[in-house]
Amino acid sequence: MGTLGLTLFTLVFNALFTQVLHLPSPVYFLSLSTWGVHKFFFWQFFSYLFIQPILQAEISLGSILRLFFDLYLLWSIGTGMVQMKGTRSFAGLYYGGALFVGLLAYLALYLTGSTVPFAGATMSIYILLIAWTFMAPDAQLLLFFAFPLRAKWLVFGLIGMNLFLDFSNGHFFSFYVTLGALVYAHFYATLAWEMLSPFRVMHPIDKKLIYVKRKLSSHFRRKTSHSLHEFEDETTKRYRLFRD
Repeated sequence: MGTLGLTLFTLVFNALFTQVLHLPSPVYFLSLSTWGVHKFFFWQFFSYLFIQPILQAEISLGSILRLFFDLYLLWSIGTGMVQMKGTRSFAGLYYGGALFVGLLAYLALYLTGSTVPFAGATMSIYILLIAWTFMAPDAQLLLFFAFPLRAKWLVFGLIGMNLFLDFSNGHFFSFYVTLGALVYAHFYATLAWEMLSPFRVMHPIDKKLIYVKRKLSSHFRRKTSHSLHEFEDETTKRYRLFRD
């Protein structure tokens, strides 16, 4: 609903902002841009997620269809993921991924000096799709509503093709943020859920990551428990001294 509401807001009030109030379009306040971040509009690291990258903020049939297709994907995948992993885990995946990709996008925009705003839920949808394949790698999906394929081959195949086309056509920014989304989804599913990749070739790396994570978590818990015991002992000593 946030994506739908903010996208429609930018479309409906674009003319009011630009022609009547003589202000930049709402797209520039809510999309991620170096201009906005340098103006301390830090909400852009999350608000860009709810704005569709519609050229010139004009309403068209294509933009409306794309908006509702993205919303359908978010609803269908997100609902199932919340049921299986819980709201907190879904929030860490979705919003954590949005922040991670947003930081990568800002860094790329800053280093290249680009003033083009970054917006859209596409990268977060990629993150959800990749994480979903960890949970159901062999689920059957229909390509073009006709050809059955396993989820892992369809999802990673489409994202891999997108990466290939972006790199081949010189769309290095899109290639960069898509790769960032892929990396975040893989690490989140491996470390937060302790699940192995849909592809066996990655299992040795995944198992090593899970092992290191467990070791660090165990060390941190022991250290925290030891510090807590020291604090309790010191408090007890002070209480006895005060009582005596």
